[in-house]
Amino acid sequence: MNDERSTINHRIGDGPPMGAPGAVGEGIAAFAGFEFDSRRDELRKDGVAVSMRPKPRALLRHLLDHPGRLLGKEELIRALWGSVIVGDDSLVQCVGELRAALGDRGVLIKTLPRRGYMLDTTVERLATRPQELPQPELAMDGPKRTSRNPDRRWWLVPFICALLLGVAGAVWKIRQPAPFRIDDELTARHAVAVFPLVDVDEPGGTSVLGNALADDISAQISLRHGMRVIGPAKTARYNAPAPDIAHIGRELGVRYVIGGRVMRDGGAIVIDTTLTSVETGEVIRLNRSTFPTPADVRHSNLDQRVASAFRMQFFEIDNVRASRPGHVVDAADLTSLGWRDLNRFATRDDVLRARSRFEAALKVDPDSVGALQGVGSSYQIEIVSYFSRDPQSLVERGKKALKRAMELRPDVPENLLPWGSLLGLSGQLAEAMAMYKKALEISPNYAFAHLFVARQLIWEGRFAEAQQEIDKARGLSPADARLLYAVYALSATANFVQGRDDEAYRWAMRWVAEYPNSGQPYAMLAAIDALRGHDAEAAAHMARHRELLPNDSIAYVAFLNPSTDPVFLAQRARLIEGLRKAGLPDG
Repeated sequence: MNDERSTINHRIGDGPPMGAPGAVGEGIAAFAGFEFDSRRDELRKDGVAVSMRPKPRALLRHLLDHPGRLLGKEELIRALWGSVIVGDDSLVQCVGELRAALGDRGVLIKTLPRRGYMLDTTVERLATRPQELPQPELAMDGPKRTSRNPDRRWWLVPFICALLLGVAGAVWKIRQPAPFRIDDELTARHAVAVFPLVDVDEPGGTSVLGNALADDISAQISLRHGMRVIGPAKTARYNAPAPDIAHIGRELGVRYVIGGRVMRDGGAIVIDTTLTSVETGEVIRLNRSTFPTPADVRHSNLDQRVASAFRMQFFEIDNVRASRPGHVVDAADLTSLGWRDLNRFATRDDVLRARSRFEAALKVDPDSVGALQGVGSSYQIEIVSYFSRDPQSLVERGKKALKRAMELRPDVPENLLPWGSLLGLSGQLAEAMAMYKKALEISPNYAFAHLFVARQLIWEGRFAEAQQEIDKARGLSPADARLLYAVYALSATANFVQGRDDEAYRWAMRWVAEYPNSGQPYAMLAAIDALRGHDAEAAAHMARHRELLPNDSIAYVAFLNPSTDPVFLAQRARLIEGLRKAGLPDG
């Protein structure tokens, strides 16, 4: 973001600043190669009108009234919708449409996470263009001619033809279907209202904890791309012992409702959250967690667990929908099914199937952030899962897709982690760490972001700090199987590179016990056995590793562990020595 506040240069007299009431209405606002003529309510680029819906035009007018100023979300919602109740997602969609019209990638309209938006450019106030005045008839010598000339209006013919062609073109354009927007469609399908959690031990069922958890869950869902949420500030008035979910869904325009209960079990706190389908009334449990104290609840990442569970559920719901007889699969279905494949992947075929679905969806909507993020993530997963025969060749392909997704939505934490991972594998370790820290700035309790930070701290030889990050992640989400897998992997690696082979071996054995069909822990066991001279055990572990991950090699291991730290590099060389002795090929 620019350090200097954007300014307005007045070209006409000493009129009021653009921020003054009615100022934009007095003329034309020029900015970044555009002109906004409020008299015509028209945005132009190089003299050509830019098509926009009324709400994005109103948003542009408001931003032009206040350039260089942070405008809070509530202020913008009041300015655009007045007393109509809408969620933050409506504003996000409106900003997205305006950015699309301007061709903006987050440069002109800055997003300040959880705060609002700012028009960050210079705006100039121009005079309105004078209308052409009719020319007076020139005086002619001699008497006026009264006879009619049958050829005087021949020149009108080409203008009439051009007018008719223009009208025909406009009618044709109006009749064309609007372009299919994957992200908008998925956002509409997955619209959800979050209710305050009912505290069963409090009078009236309300408590500070129950309300705070609902706020946290709403905020976390709003960070997930493709989700529209209406939070407890707008849903509290619907609270009732047995709320009419169908009525609520119609009034709020949502497909799902998230609710839950806060309960006490001795001194512990139990939080139960559920998802209800507005259409069918089906109730699905999202998460049930127990905490020693209320303070432990607030310092957990329960909000992320609920948001992730909701996301996983709608992928499953979309899968059922797409599988119904006669259903025609569209680009939004493909994107949702692709994410279902990635979330459940076990083999390379799962990852490739997901990618093919994302790529097919992008042919319909090239600017779908969800599909672009899916393509980029599929390459990152293929690389780090040892699925590729040439992992280096995939890095730039993944970066290309994620870079475009970042340009369109720079504030999505789930984009930042795979993007940072691919930057790190490209040797851009400082840039990678900046992405992980940015993800934690947006979502401080993002457990996986702590693990990505821990991995890089290990590469930098900062082992004590890495262990702190691992402990944070584990404390935030102790029951998450995917997170626990990463905890085992990082713990085994961190102990090995500190020369604590016995401890590394114990972590690898726990890793194998929990995930017997994962090839990676067998490599660690094989290397340590080989370094100890336990050749038979090393050979057996390496055989299992090669069976599960046939593409692994010495070069692959070195590629996935980039570092410039001499301590780490020395221990990486020792790991490679053990792997080579156990039978891992060089390339």
